[in-house]
Amino acid sequence: MKAMAWLLGGAVLAAAPLAVATPTLPGAHEDKRAAQVCFRSRAVVAPAARVAACGEVIVGGGPTDRIKRALVARANAFLALGDSARAIADFSGAIDIDPLDPGPFADRALLRDNAGDHKGAVEDATRAIALRPSLAAAYSTRGNARDVLGDHLGALADYDKAISLDPNFGLVFFNRGVVHGALGQDDKAAADYAEAIRLMPANPSPLVNRAVIRMRQGQLDAALGDLDRAIKLKPDMAIAILDRGLILDVQGKGEEARRAMDKALALQPDLAAGYCARSKLRRKMGDAAGADEDQARAAKIDPKACG
Repeated sequence: MKAMAWLLGGAVLAAAPLAVATPTLPGAHEDKRAAQVCFRSRAVVAPAARVAACGEVIVGGGPTDRIKRALVARANAFLALGDSARAIADFSGAIDIDPLDPGPFADRALLRDNAGDHKGAVEDATRAIALRPSLAAAYSTRGNARDVLGDHLGALADYDKAISLDPNFGLVFFNRGVVHGALGQDDKAAADYAEAIRLMPANPSPLVNRAVIRMRQGQLDAALGDLDRAIKLKPDMAIAILDRGLILDVQGKGEEARRAMDKALALQPDLAAGYCARSKLRRKMGDAAGADEDQARAAKIDPKACG
């Protein structure tokens, strides 16, 4: 399961790294109304309106610190609009203005990691940490990137540091649990998921992951309890419903298991693992034709899904 992440302070998007105007007298070319909209609370201003207003502030020139603030504010707005590429560009513009501010490095690191540039994410997060060693979010992002790059021990070290800096950072407990689970350290993974559940009670993902650990340890009833809680939080969570079907199958409740798998696949028709699981169940229940059909569907989605 992919690690989860968050932004340090939001993101802003610009079409390309911006050349900053030569500083002028404060407010000499500034549209006061545009500045008010650009810098107003995010809860008050629509993202598109903020993009336009911040653009006016940036084009108008003025003190470099104000332009940097406008770039970061516009990045947040671009990110809210789903335009992470332009957000990265605006963060880059802010970094060009002030390379000693760790915030834009930390936010660009997260966006780069989400975009698949994991090496770039490590570089940016490392810069942010060098500038502010107490920045838990930067350690979190670097841990995520290192994990994807195969540096699991480096990821664990970063997660440990993030937690030492912020013991209430639920996402980091979740992500550290993912790595512990991948390394076969199930007890440590379960402990991390328990903390993530405590800190993020409305998030069903830690419950699903702990259920998987409990399934591996033979604690089927406890695993079902976790999945039922996850489904209550998110009734359309196909993977939780599928896992519930897998446990019911192990418990010998074939018909109930099949109904769960049917529901999971109805919710997520591209879930290859679901077709593989239902194929095995159908074959066990004597439905060879249905089993073959499910296996063929899985192969179309992922030729390697069923092994």
